[in-house]
Amino acid sequence: MSTVQTQTYTPAEDFAWCKSMLPKVSRTFALVISVLTGEKYKSILLAYLLCRIADTIEDNVFLPAEKKYQILEDFISSLKSGLPADSITLAFSGHKTDDPDSDLTFQADRVIRVFYTLPPETRDCIVPWVEEMVRGMKKFQAFSTPSETITAVKSVQELEEYCYFVAGTVGIMLTRLFIRFSPTISMENQEKMNRLAVSFGIGLQLTNILKDFNEDLRRGWCYLPADLLQKHGISPEEIKNHPDDKRVAAVVEDLRQIAHAHLKNALDYTFAIPRFERQLRLFCLWPLHMANQTLAAITRKSGLFTGGTVKISRDQVKNTVLKTQFDFFSNHRQLSFFNKYSYPSLV
Repeated sequence: MSTVQTQTYTPAEDFAWCKSMLPKVSRTFALVISVLTGEKYKSILLAYLLCRIADTIEDNVFLPAEKKYQILEDFISSLKSGLPADSITLAFSGHKTDDPDSDLTFQADRVIRVFYTLPPETRDCIVPWVEEMVRGMKKFQAFSTPSETITAVKSVQELEEYCYFVAGTVGIMLTRLFIRFSPTISMENQEKMNRLAVSFGIGLQLTNILKDFNEDLRRGWCYLPADLLQKHGISPEEIKNHPDDKRVAAVVEDLRQIAHAHLKNALDYTFAIPRFERQLRLFCLWPLHMANQTLAAITRKSGLFTGGTVKISRDQVKNTVLKTQFDFFSNHRQLSFFNKYSYPSLV
């Protein structure tokens, strides 16, 4: 059996490398996690990188489905045992590129080694939900397989199930970690957070899907559900060729309303975190406010209806960070800030 020779690093070097990789694979998450310190920072950083590795394995185009799912199984086994994930390194060694996600995945062992410096109780908050995410990847493998035709999710229900696996699981994982980090969270609020955790993840994921659906269409995937397309009498191919069609706006509006309801649940989730928990509150407030502003930025004049995407400005990001840092503890002010970004109907 062939092996790949890897350099030996100290734990400090491995962790420094993990920190350096985060802004390369996600500038947005690098901003959000910067508010955390200590074990909170380390464990959530590693949890994110582990999810990113699983996603990169799933999305690759050079391995057949059965092979990459065997690699994912090996990856989960490594997370449970702490043993090297040799099959990942071997699989990516012949296809390694300068892409940060590829480099991260090729060196997955470095992340796993740092992961095993966390307390067992912290690891137990993470591993089951990475495993659950991988289980969902198998079910929705059509969305990682290139196709000449456009594959659409069948229904809103199936779309939310997909969002559960790729983001709702993260919401549950983070909730387990938050409760571990903040023992002062009351049992009543723990129950509330557990109840709303999946909705938080779905709200963020639906927002990402909406702002990027044109890019997905070009790759042969349609996350706009077939039942909504049928309701408004339009096909994925028509959306791809005529993004300015008023029927596209009607589909987007339906999904925007669903996403907004989930983000409102995310705000209620955040209010269950004790007011003095500045780090945890800001970690939740920043992405949910930015997602809400992204939904508000979806207008008939936005790039979404010319075949592009939609983004909030850097000034909006800065304003969100500054605004919440001063009144993160005030549920009333956060609700007002959230409600400030109301938006007219697209139809």
